[in-house]
Amino acid sequence: MAFARAAHNWFLIRGELLMKIRNWRRKLSATLAAVGASYAASPVQANITTTLTGVPGSVNNDPIPANHGSTAETLLAWSEVLPDDDWDQYTNWDGRGDVYQINDRVASITFTPANANIKVAIDSFDLDEWSGGGDTTVEWSVSGSVSGLLSSGIWDDKNAANDPSDAGGRTLVSPLAMGAAGETLTLEFDHSASAGFISYLAMDNLTFSSTVIPEPSAAVMAWLGVGGLGALAMRRKRS
Repeated sequence: MAFARAAHNWFLIRGELLMKIRNWRRKLSATLAAVGASYAASPVQANITTTLTGVPGSVNNDPIPANHGSTAETLLAWSEVLPDDDWDQYTNWDGRGDVYQINDRVASITFTPANANIKVAIDSFDLDEWSGGGDTTVEWSVSGSVSGLLSSGIWDDKNAANDPSDAGGRTLVSPLAMGAAGETLTLEFDHSASAGFISYLAMDNLTFSSTVIPEPSAAVMAWLGVGGLGALAMRRKRS
């Protein structure tokens, strides 16, 4: 009699356990379906490209505002060294439109992501020498606050060897340098070793990209929670 009662109780407990496992599996399946739907509906990684071509409404030799070109995703800071600002606006530069005139031998711009899930990339820019600028060479670099040097080069397209008539002009530079998520980038121009004349150098068409990496969805977090509780329950049942 005692054995029959024990066997009956064991079957009852086994049935309850199987029912709980089936219910947990149904909940897990529903959660996985929600996760899949969330991924399907969630926005993909966004890439926002910005090109800066000058300061609207400014006149020649107006200093560039320190935060010029900042966006919701990336904050810019243009270096300023008084009494002559590193950067000035110049309209109709040697017949080629608005530019950012470089007034010092060393000038820079920093690009800081607005959030930790944003990557910034320096895609391209034009360097431009005014006619009669002399034997100009420029060392440019893109560095990350964590990664260090990402890209660099020497712009000598308008030096004495490549432009013997000193006609000046512009050419495109494409660093294609991307930082890590949340990393600040610095774009620097150094022509302190150049024989070219100061203030005869300018930059234009600065293009940078901000890549926003989507955060984990609420459904994924819910799945992690359900999965964790289920695993804990299974461990308890087995112990």
